[in-house]
Amino acid sequence: MNKTYDYLIKTLLIGSSNVGKTSIMKQFADHDFKLDTVNTVGVDLKIKTINYQNKEFRIQLWDTAGHERFKTITSSYYRGSDCVLIVFALNHIDSFKDLYFWFNEIDKYSTNILLYLIGNKSDLNEKKITTKQIKEIINKYKITDYIETSAKENKNINELFINIADKYYTKQKEKKYNINENVIIPGAIIQSKIVKKCC
Repeated sequence: MNKTYDYLIKTLLIGSSNVGKTSIMKQFADHDFKLDTVNTVGVDLKIKTINYQNKEFRIQLWDTAGHERFKTITSSYYRGSDCVLIVFALNHIDSFKDLYFWFNEIDKYSTNILLYLIGNKSDLNEKKITTKQIKEIINKYKITDYIETSAKENKNINELFINIADKYYTKQKEKKYNINENVIIPGAIIQSKIVKKCC
């Protein structure tokens, strides 16, 4: 079967239970939102292809269960991920405290990935996490990409994944550029290019 996309981005959604990981995934992939979403058991997968910069980006969304008993299952999905979204709920202080666990997991299992911190449920008035607390964790873990979303109101959902495509596209171009610029020529080849002058 012919490949119908230019780039494949494996994106992992992690975070505590009931922060809206599944809702973010379904809003983006299916334009669907339900208040009574059932907790994910293990891992769920959805795929959506978007066009950006005249390129087709196939985004794999791996929605992981936030429940304690599934954390060991989640760890196996870090490997090979291109992007990780750490999600907490702006109205749920425990999900914010759990971020320390999730950041430690990323340190153990992932390297050289795109990393986003997502504050979901921005449509709610009863926010429990202050701007100061968010800034502190951004500074502690040197987060460059933080965005507040509302899966219910579809706020910043599409913008989030367009930004991911943009960052991934730029990263791939830089990788290609660096490979071309830093070619290591084996010594045997260098030697074969030396012109020997006769005495």
